[in-house]
Amino acid sequence: MQLILMRHGEAIPFAPTDVERQLTPRGETEARDVGRQLREAGVQIMRGHHSGYRRARHTCQLVCEAVGAHPGMELPQLTPDSRVEAALQALELGTGAGDLVVFHQPLLTKLVGYLVYADPTYDVEPRAITGTAYVLLLNDFARGGAQLLETYQPTPV
Repeated sequence: MQLILMRHGEAIPFAPTDVERQLTPRGETEARDVGRQLREAGVQIMRGHHSGYRRARHTCQLVCEAVGAHPGMELPQLTPDSRVEAALQALELGTGAGDLVVFHQPLLTKLVGYLVYADPTYDVEPRAITGTAYVLLLNDFARGGAQLLETYQPTPV
């Protein structure tokens, strides 16, 4: 199945809590830009899920609007400090073919490293700058159980 794992757009550096950090205007532009790229490339997105953090939820909303996808659900196991095992279980139980999942670093590249290269410490390229989306062809959620099909990143401003 195809699964799109994405880092949220650029967020303000401070808020009362990390959960409340919102996107900057640049972060909103990044989300819309990557959504447009995914749509133009013909990447089919069925539903959009997110970590529940404000910046991830907003990024997910903007990408879903750009590609015509339905809102999905909050996956609270996908926070910046989540363990890889818990995140994998949440993805396996909560996602389906063609789903987009928006969450955070360093968890994003740990999961891509685990799924594609069988190593959560693998130095994934291209780097997961804000707004980066990795499109995976997933056979299963085991080590090395996926292939990286494409990476989309915001157009440099």
